[in-house]
Amino acid sequence: NTPTTLNIENCTFYNSPREGNYLIDYGSDATLLASVTIKNCIFGLAAKAPVPPAVAGLGFRVAPSESIIVDGSNYVTSDFYISGIPEASIYNGTSTTLFKDPAKYDFTIIDTGFAGRKTAGDPRWR
Repeated sequence: NTPTTLNIENCTFYNSPREGNYLIDYGSDATLLASVTIKNCIFGLAAKAPVPPAVAGLGFRVAPSESIIVDGSNYVTSDFYISGIPEASIYNGTSTTLFKDPAKYDFTIIDTGFAGRKTAGDPRWR
């Protein structure tokens, strides 16, 4: 069964998606979704920084786009080169200044000044 709603909550995304691909891609099934909710997520480091004329990774291919519901509790790091993440707050540091050792899959939040330290991302890393 294809779901009619998609809820993305308390997630940490890192090194994804690949250049030119979508982070969330419902493709031709996108019109089946009634709503998408994105809450308390951190999006860090896109898989590859865009170098012109390359294309950065894309955000979400879901429809209708006006049904994407966000509450301002999402964050993107400064090294996240993706278009289409609605209403996310920008964290001025990179993934390596926010997370303990992301290259070794340790996403413990080390920046004590990060506004989403207690509320955003996978709870295991808060």
